[in-house]
Amino acid sequence: MNKVTVKEVSDYLGIGQSSVRFLLEKERFPFGTAARKDGGKRFVFIDRNLWEKYKKGELAYATKSDEASYMVEAKEK
Repeated sequence: MNKVTVKEVSDYLGIGQSSVRFLLEKERFPFGTAARKDGGKRFVFIDRNLWEKYKKGELAYATKSDEASYMVEAKEK
C-alpha cells in the first residue's frame, strides 16, 4: 500500500489522530502537510518515502520552543 494514513502515523508515534493532523497543519512534521479548506474540512497528505525516512531517523522532527512545545520523536523500534 502506497498511502500513509493518519492512523498509521498516530499508532506509530503514540499520539492521537487529531494531534497528527494538527501538527501536520502547523508544519511540525517533515513528512507531510495538512491544510483547511473553506468550511473547515482538513486535507492531509503524508509522503510515504519521507515517512519511511522519518521512521529510520533520517529526518529530524520539528519543534518550536516559543509555543506550547510539541516535540514528537520517532519511537525506537
